[in-house]
Amino acid sequence: QKNDLVYELGCGNGRVAAYLAKHSPAKVIGLELAWPFYLLSKLRQLMAGQKNLSIRCRNLFTTDLSEASVIYVFGIPDKLTDKLKPKLERELAPGAKVISYSFAIAGWQPLVIDQPTPSSAQIFIYQR
Repeated sequence: QKNDLVYELGCGNGRVAAYLAKHSPAKVIGLELAWPFYLLSKLRQLMAGQKNLSIRCRNLFTTDLSEASVIYVFGIPDKLTDKLKPKLERELAPGAKVISYSFAIAGWQPLVIDQPTPSSAQIFIYQR
């Protein structure tokens, strides 16, 4: 939606963040800490020319996510459970969505589990 603020946590080369910005009116922010990936994603942002896309060199664990209405993450299962899950529980407002590509978040009940094709990874959608 136009009023949504979407964060991609650990955006890597920025491909997903750029896709989301191109195909939705939402403001999209990609967070990446590793300099090589940050520079690639920043270049992708500049080439895409999407006004609703921002790439930031930030640590996702020290960035305030309280304004986010949607979080997208492709993470490692133990990191999701041990570090990110408590942060999201503290900071996200009720109704915010968390989309986890490939890994379920232990202890949370997904609204939807999607698997576009039998050979693709599952996508878990949660609502706080």
